Amino acid sequence: MDVCKIRPSIYQYTAIDDCSRYKILGVYNRATATNTLDFLERLIEEMPFPIQRIQTDRGREFFAETVQRRLMDWAIKFRPIPPRSPHLNGKVERTHRADREEFWDMIDPKDPEIEAKLAE
Repeated sequence: MDVCKIRPSIYQYTAIDDCSRYKILGVYNRATATNTLDFLERLIEEMPFPIQRIQTDRGREFFAETVQRRLMDWAIKFRPIPPRSPHLNGKVERTHRADREEFWDMIDPKDPEIEAKLAE
């Protein structure tokens, strides 16, 4: 799981299952603990199988106490990658690049239908 700043006030949250490559995306105006919790709830609801572990970089939005407590409540293990190691989260990093080139460069970021277009 990772967050990518697309443009000012547009952050894309991305989660990819390591085995199936099942991908869930969300768009938020900031990368905060509140938005991370919202995305995690959506992730649990939409993922077709139970989540056992989440691997992220060391972004503050993932280390917030509320996020850590919620992960413990859901019995989801948290695995942060070491600093300066984006290659260890390669699937998410590659999809961020592809999403930028194939989606974000082709649409108006102020479009009110952005969530629906992203889901397509």
